[in-house]
Amino acid sequence: MPAIVLVPNAAEIQNRAALYQTVDAVQAGPPYHDASGTILAKDWLDQTLAASPFILLCPEGAAHLGYCFAQPYETYSDLLHPPETYGVTARSCLYLSELGVVARARGQRIGSALVQELITLMPSEFDTILVRTMQYVFPTTRENPAIAFYERQGFELVGGRNSPWVEHDGRFRERPRVFMRYRR
Repeated sequence: MPAIVLVPNAAEIQNRAALYQTVDAVQAGPPYHDASGTILAKDWLDQTLAASPFILLCPEGAAHLGYCFAQPYETYSDLLHPPETYGVTARSCLYLSELGVVARARGQRIGSALVQELITLMPSEFDTILVRTMQYVFPTTRENPAIAFYERQGFELVGGRNSPWVEHDGRFRERPRVFMRYRR
């Protein structure tokens, strides 16, 4: 199993271009299939990293096999509903804003190692992790395998499988998403 590295802050990421490339490659594949090339990691990732005290990477030489970024819920401004909607308390919740593993490394438990490391590192003032993911593998109606992945990590669906949110803003607007939470 490749090593998982906690990067203390965004300024210490050694090869940011490689990280951009990894994030773009993950988001071009399932479930997102965002191969448009119009919204690239270099245009938005720095803001996410700056707000993320939890930057976990799975390096491979100068590249990355996977990544996980999380930040306090209160610092994430892209959710459309108040925290009570998701069954969390803002001050004690981490928001897992990004998790990805490159296609060739899937099935090697890298995603599990990243999430479990986040759970292990979660400070005592936090008791919940919230994540949102696509309900379906776009453009199908086949359930996103990430849902079962997060369930294996101890997350539960907020509102159940029949309670997706359809967001009308942002990169993946009009694609149903589900929210999942982990409680310590």
